[in-house]
Amino acid sequence: MVEGAVRPAGEFPCRQIDIVEVNSEAWKMYRAMKERSVRVEPITFGDQETELKRYEGREEEEWRKILSGQLSGGRQGESIHLFAQEGILIRGMLDAEIYEDAGDAIKTAQFNHLYVEPNRRENGIGRKLALSMIEKLKAKGVQKVGLSVVATQEAALNLYESLGFKWADTIDVKRGEVIYPKYKLELSL
Repeated sequence: MVEGAVRPAGEFPCRQIDIVEVNSEAWKMYRAMKERSVRVEPITFGDQETELKRYEGREEEEWRKILSGQLSGGRQGESIHLFAQEGILIRGMLDAEIYEDAGDAIKTAQFNHLYVEPNRRENGIGRKLALSMIEKLKAKGVQKVGLSVVATQEAALNLYESLGFKWADTIDVKRGEVIYPKYKLELSL
């Protein structure tokens, strides 16, 4: 930015962003980021009231289990959780679940809950999170990654398409009283 220029409201310079794997000790920050994402992007992450009740009702022990790599609800498989960290501040997150299903010919995973704080978007944070997660999934032998994105999330769609994700299906989801198309995308690794 030119010296003496006025920075538009909400625009901040982006310092170094580090992508870090979240461990069980960070469960309070993780819960807070999940809750914030649902409040800021209610169409994206599900019914706001239902999701917030689910997060608020989850005990510390369950949060810690999830962040230690277990899937919630007793499902089989493992999970990976990444934060985009700027100094000591968390600016974004991405979760992935790797499924255990003996019937599958290939090992699959699902991206869940990619979120970047609104004032840090368009700085490549989502891309860094996604690329880091893809590398972690490859290292675990995952061959295909899926995800779902609501049609209103154009920036997310553009990001995923630029990473090579391809359309697989469309379903309708209800948010409040409104129905939105939700695209299922896949990426072969």
